[in-house]
Amino acid sequence: KLINNNMYEVLESIGLSRNESKSYLALLELGLSTSWCVAKQASIDRANAYYSLERLNNKGLVSEVLKKGVKHFEALEPKALKNILLQKEVALNNIMPRLMLKKDLAKNKSEVQIHHGLKALTSILEYFSESSNKILQFGVSKDFFQKLKFFLHRFHDKRISNNVELQQIIDLEAKNLFQEQPLSKTRFSDTMSKTTTIICDEDVVMIIWDSKPISIQIKSKQLSDSYKELFKLMWDYY
Repeated sequence: KLINNNMYEVLESIGLSRNESKSYLALLELGLSTSWCVAKQASIDRANAYYSLERLNNKGLVSEVLKKGVKHFEALEPKALKNILLQKEVALNNIMPRLMLKKDLAKNKSEVQIHHGLKALTSILEYFSESSNKILQFGVSKDFFQKLKFFLHRFHDKRISNNVELQQIIDLEAKNLFQEQPLSKTRFSDTMSKTTTIICDEDVVMIIWDSKPISIQIKSKQLSDSYKELFKLMWDYY
């Protein structure tokens, strides 16, 4: 019982409810079973067992099959539990830039500029292409390539001529729009980004891909250092 209690606590720490934990452990012990058998093994009522198994199925931890018109359940490999942690990590990484921005702005140590339209954005990229520092960017989406398609060639030519390196994480759905360039390293993520973030020297630029792009440019060494650390974590992950 003590061992089970410990397993319940671990499973609950990654997002399963107590009834889901009980149902999952019961199903691991039973193999292919009905909700009635799971309820009996887990010492919970049948309705709770059934709804817990349905939720576990939605989380990718349990499969369902009909046998003679009766729904049966089977636990997938326990390694599938790691997917829940990976999903939480990806979700956290997606909101991390906004959390970091809120913290930095609260300290009033940042110089913030808001630009509207493609012309302002291309001016920022032109400026970065002349930098002596590496350019880092993530959340590079279809919008990035489609809206900047007439500018990117010039940007890369200038960047390469100035020996400026580029390291980027591109959305997988935009892979067909991507062309490998010298002095660049690329990895792909399975997320669909609504914003693109670019870091260069002490500047952090977040681009919101509206019909008229909005670029939020923040000059802050503290924030840019934090984003560089975040980029490294994302780079190592993908």
